[in-house]
Amino acid sequence: MLIDGRTIANHILASLISRVDELQETYDVQPHLVVIRVGDDPATTSYVNQKAKKAKEIGALVSAYNFPDTITQEKLQESIDFLQNKTDIHGLILQLPVPPHIEYEKLILDILPDKDVDGFRPNSPFTIPIASAVVKILELVYAKELEKRNLGVTRAGDPQKLSGQNEAKEAISESGESAGPQVDIINSTFHSWLTSKKIVVIGKGKTGGEPIIDILRKQGAKVTVIDSSTMNPELITKKADIIVTAVGRPSTLTADMIKKDVILLGVGLSMDTDVKFVGDYNEEEIKDIASWYTPTPGGVGPVNVACLMENLVIAAENSIKQLPS
Repeated sequence: MLIDGRTIANHILASLISRVDELQETYDVQPHLVVIRVGDDPATTSYVNQKAKKAKEIGALVSAYNFPDTITQEKLQESIDFLQNKTDIHGLILQLPVPPHIEYEKLILDILPDKDVDGFRPNSPFTIPIASAVVKILELVYAKELEKRNLGVTRAGDPQKLSGQNEAKEAISESGESAGPQVDIINSTFHSWLTSKKIVVIGKGKTGGEPIIDILRKQGAKVTVIDSSTMNPELITKKADIIVTAVGRPSTLTADMIKKDVILLGVGLSMDTDVKFVGDYNEEEIKDIASWYTPTPGGVGPVNVACLMENLVIAAENSIKQLPS
């Protein structure tokens, strides 16, 4: 069954609207994210546009600063330092990828911890959004599995498509006051479900697979990692209950590599010859084998952006504590 990431994202965004309203009405603070990008990669353009769109829906602001791919490390460093020291900016991210001559790890280390909403600094106060997104999607899958077993426990909200600020507000009212206890029941048993599963993550990149592996292992999950040096990966994937692909290469995972009723989450993203985004597996090939799978686009991506917005709102709320009383 297809997992609608847009619906999950809209429920997250819906929960942020009232918090943004309070920040503006009570403290005259509007959450403000700065995105620094280098070059004109079309995938990067799409990411930045999505962030700006979702920020607008919750009442936040995104400012994008585009630099040519010839910019020096020093100039980029100066720009980051200048922007992040402005008090009306609550989050700053360096959009990856960047040109090879840019040492992005040094730049990320220079981002102030309280504005590191991408969570890439060591010991960042924020969880990396893509990692949060994977956990939230698995929580939904678990809730739906409970529902299928007729236990009468469902996650807040019906899986319908919502978009825009008004519809996001509607999602809050639709979830109802009874959502709290239901979510509490799910949260109390989700951990046991997760740790009982054989999980495989394909790819261990610093912005994709690695943070996903880390967050799952911190929750006690058994995670096997497949990378380019793994021999006979199909022997591993055929035994997996949950597979997360984070490679960014079409046909990384094929139908003959998975077992019946596996849960598939596709994080990797690439462009085909028609300049369309495609995932690491062919949805038509796996849809009748997997019990749940995320599509590309519309799967993990929207939830990732929503989790980034959640970090931004937290950063703005934390900034209130630094205001003079």
